[in-house]
Amino acid sequence: MLQINIGSYSFSMKYLFKRSSRNTYYYKRRVPKELEEHYPKPFIEISLRQTDRSVAAAICQETHLRVEEQFKRLRQGLPRDQILSNYQAVTPTETISLYVDNFNNADIKLLNETTESPFFWLRGTERNVYKSYGDSVDFDGLRSNGWSYSKINSLELIYEDSETSMVNMNFSRYDEDDQIILTGSANYLLMNDDGVWKIKGGFAPTKLSTGQD
Repeated sequence: MLQINIGSYSFSMKYLFKRSSRNTYYYKRRVPKELEEHYPKPFIEISLRQTDRSVAAAICQETHLRVEEQFKRLRQGLPRDQILSNYQAVTPTETISLYVDNFNNADIKLLNETTESPFFWLRGTERNVYKSYGDSVDFDGLRSNGWSYSKINSLELIYEDSETSMVNMNFSRYDEDDQIILTGSANYLLMNDDGVWKIKGGFAPTKLSTGQD
């Protein structure tokens, strides 16, 4: 069990786990004995794909709620709807985390795969719709403005149902000297595309540059 501190709050995450030989956090727990027949192994271990404790804690909590819902369905004799992999889970918050990874790698192909088309941005009073996410960003323009990479400060699941969800992300942009050049926040609308969460658009209170200025 790990003790997590976020701001002035402190809480324990019973199923948040990190191997001594790795920096990545995992969600890990035993499968209840009466449900073991539904799983290939007697435990569930899901990579949260995060090295930051605060972000991992948010994804861990969301993953835990999904696992508990899964157990509830199985105990009620219901079909195994949206059964999680023992090795990978893609939740709305994790989708945003993967989006930032792809953004930092300037990987247009993966960014287009994890977003819906057309893609929209509402930034301050500016409203734009793009044929695809890749059309909304210019990494050369971002770099010319000093951007080197972005880092998530916090993720919050605002809403989720079977078809849509919304996640708030607070983040910072850094230059090549690891100095913060901008801190901001955005809300992302996600759509469930046949069991896979994809980002449909973003809302930001101010005009966040995407390098096309």
